[in-house]
Amino acid sequence: MKNLIGIFIFLCASLVVLSLFVGVSKTKPLPELTELSPYMYNNKNVSIKKIHVTVFYFIPKDVKEYEISDWKEYVENHLKNLITFHTLQFQNTSEITYTFSPSYVIGEKDKVEYEGILGSYEDHDALIPIKEEITKRVLTKGGDLYIEKNNEKQNDIRNVFMVVFEGNGAAGNGDFALISRKYLTDKEYVNTGSTFLAHEFYHTLGIPDNYQSSIIVHEDKSQSKTSLVTKKDIMGQVNIPLTSTYLDTDTLKNMGI
Repeated sequence: MKNLIGIFIFLCASLVVLSLFVGVSKTKPLPELTELSPYMYNNKNVSIKKIHVTVFYFIPKDVKEYEISDWKEYVENHLKNLITFHTLQFQNTSEITYTFSPSYVIGEKDKVEYEGILGSYEDHDALIPIKEEITKRVLTKGGDLYIEKNNEKQNDIRNVFMVVFEGNGAAGNGDFALISRKYLTDKEYVNTGSTFLAHEFYHTLGIPDNYQSSIIVHEDKSQSKTSLVTKKDIMGQVNIPLTSTYLDTDTLKNMGI
């Protein structure tokens, strides 16, 4: 009996101690998770939750014989690589879809005229003549190759245009990107073609280059161009596989990620 009374007293004392020294947990509740909402680089007013890429095959009028019939298959492989990369970088918050223009765009000028403009990789305004030609002929009612886009009036979709160029050159500016067909089909670029395409694509989302160009003057007064990489992500260097590169964290922060 005495043992039971002792146990009872011990339990009562324990309860008193617990009531005095054990209070409400001071651990702060976890903050509510907010849904990421990606937007154009440094432009919160333009959402990139949904991006649609329309792809054109642009062939200067004097090189029509060099066109390749299976160009869509080549380009699609690179687009799929881009989507995988983009989904990872943007944490599955931004979706890319794509369609192909139903017909080739045969340019109004010869190849050398376009290449002369596209000669500088640093001059992103260089693709303006091709952009203007496609806009006039393909994207404007009354154009000889006009195609009506079902989603062109949807404000929640970022429409961009990827031009596969039958010639040399690459550039990205505004809602247009251009890449030489050889980057997507030639064996020389089998490991880096997708990186070239993605680099130019990201210019259409407003992302700038992460390198600075300069001109070196040699002792014989000849000049050559060189580039200084400021960040080693996809916007700073492209001669690496897409699976081995990334978008810089500061860039992603400036896009809501």
